[in-house]
Amino acid sequence: MSLAVMIPTVLRPMVRIAGGSAVRAWTFVIGYLTIWIAMAVPAIVLVNAVPWSGVLVSLGWIVVGLYQLTPWTQRALRRCRSLHAADPAFRLGINEGLACVSACFPLMVIGVVTLAGMQPVLSLLAMLALAAFMIWEKSPHVGAVALRVSGIAVVLVASTMLVLGGAETGHMHRISVPISSVE
Repeated sequence: MSLAVMIPTVLRPMVRIAGGSAVRAWTFVIGYLTIWIAMAVPAIVLVNAVPWSGVLVSLGWIVVGLYQLTPWTQRALRRCRSLHAADPAFRLGINEGLACVSACFPLMVIGVVTLAGMQPVLSLLAMLALAAFMIWEKSPHVGAVALRVSGIAVVLVASTMLVLGGAETGHMHRISVPISSVE
């Protein structure tokens, strides 16, 4: 999911930092993915440790919307937009990854949970929508008011889903059963 959703969100800074150098571009991406790969472990644990129901998914989206309203997210997004292109590319990739994780980790976790319960075509469309949203929120032209409005919109939609009984996810945790005990 990091490749599908997060790489498109860092194309703008990657091109600026690369300055025409493919080596700098790839070094930046490797630094960036290092952070997201490290964050995959806690994300997988969280996704699999919780018995996600439609109500919990809706509550998760409410948390994401509220998180979008915090100064923490605002600062992290500003850091995403303000890298100094002269610094070493790997370090810039690490810094960008840390800023993105700070801004997007809750969204990525609940996004994975939500996508896991969707049909493949809908999952792909939802993944593209998440990527488009993250590209938009990292744009230097998006201000604090627009980001707050997006957080409020997420809270309102998720609250509506919660009132209606929770988001349908289809996400199920299966218990591994040895084949010999099924016979």
